[in-house]
Amino acid sequence: MVSMKPTTFLRVLVCGALLLLGMTGMVLAQPSLDRLEEELQRTDEVLQQAEEIVRQALGPQPSAILREARALQMRAWQDFRAEQWAQSAQRTGKARQMAVRAAELARAQIRLLEKVRQLLAENRELVSRAREAVQGSTNPEAARLLDAGLKELDRGQRAFNARQFRQAVRFSLFGRDLLLRAIRAGEG
Repeated sequence: MVSMKPTTFLRVLVCGALLLLGMTGMVLAQPSLDRLEEELQRTDEVLQQAEEIVRQALGPQPSAILREARALQMRAWQDFRAEQWAQSAQRTGKARQMAVRAAELARAQIRLLEKVRQLLAENRELVSRAREAVQGSTNPEAARLLDAGLKELDRGQRAFNARQFRQAVRFSLFGRDLLLRAIRAGEG
């Protein structure tokens, strides 16, 4: 057996313990690195799904948010490779949030488009009713309201075709109001 001074033995023991703790820390850190890599890959998937939705967006904002999210995700991967794991985790989380926000905004725009289309379809039915009411009427105000309503609906359709959806809604609602007034005037 090798004989050592107590201080040397204590140093060897402390160094061995530190080495053992360091190795344990590396073993314990590995699952969280694997988890971080999974999170980075999951964010890549979310970005890809968001891209499919954002392609249908009506305005530029969802695309701009998604571009920013992609750039942030690229930096997250760079941080991961550079062993800057805390920054990597923070950036991938933020990139995922931005991708989800871009997709939600695009979906909201698509829902708005559907509502405007529905409003325009309902206007066609209202035009038929208004024309019938005005044809059977001798009230000149009814004919004037019908013409004004048709002009507003036409402006709404042109705004819709020009992708100016708020204006399309505004013109269409005003045109609907004029047609309803024409129906009331036509029916006496």
